[in-house]
Amino acid sequence: YVTNRQQSGTITVVKDVVNPDGGAVSDTQSFTANLNPGTQSSPLAEGSVAVFTVNPGTYTVSESPDDDYTNLGCLTATGKTDIVVASGDDITITCTNQQKPATITVHKNVLAADGTTDLVDNNTFSVLLNSENKDFSENTNAVFTVNPGNYAAAEAAEPNYTFVSNSGAVSVGSNDTADIYIVNKQNPGSILGYKFNADGQTGLSGWTINLLSCSVGHLNCSQTTSTTTGLN
Repeated sequence: YVTNRQQSGTITVVKDVVNPDGGAVSDTQSFTANLNPGTQSSPLAEGSVAVFTVNPGTYTVSESPDDDYTNLGCLTATGKTDIVVASGDDITITCTNQQKPATITVHKNVLAADGTTDLVDNNTFSVLLNSENKDFSENTNAVFTVNPGNYAAAEAAEPNYTFVSNSGAVSVGSNDTADIYIVNKQNPGSILGYKFNADGQTGLSGWTINLLSCSVGHLNCSQTTSTTTGLN
């Protein structure tokens, strides 16, 4: 009788991550590959591999769930889930995951002309992010759905408001969320007062005109400033 002993085989698992559109992307997220049957498991990421040493037989590889990615399966080069390992075989398979879109919310805050006092102002502004323009206001945020990456928001100039601040660029991963805050302040307005003679044409000088601020209609008023008229 001649007796031979089978040699162990090797299953090498490669990680590939694609973006939400199915395109190539670099993503170093760590996953966990599990060998079935058996109890072997190994961390797995792009740029590194998981290696399982096995006896000849038929195996599959699965991954532990990751809610931030869509699992597209672990397949052989011929697209099969079953991995048939003969004596001494070294077989490579690929586990593919797809990133999920991320969400970036751009918030608006408007201050009074003093740049300090917070108030309610429903003016509509326009913001650009990832080549997409959206309207937004204090009541309505601008919400963008994007692929994972780095993004900044740019607001269109508003002639009646002065830009104050932008919280800056954000980085979002798969299924991630981020917020950007843009602050403006109101520009001061002008109120002109005139004093005329009874003919309605001749300007009268030396008269004091008071500007009042009222909290409710013509009630609860207080003087904020005054000016003295000239001839014109």
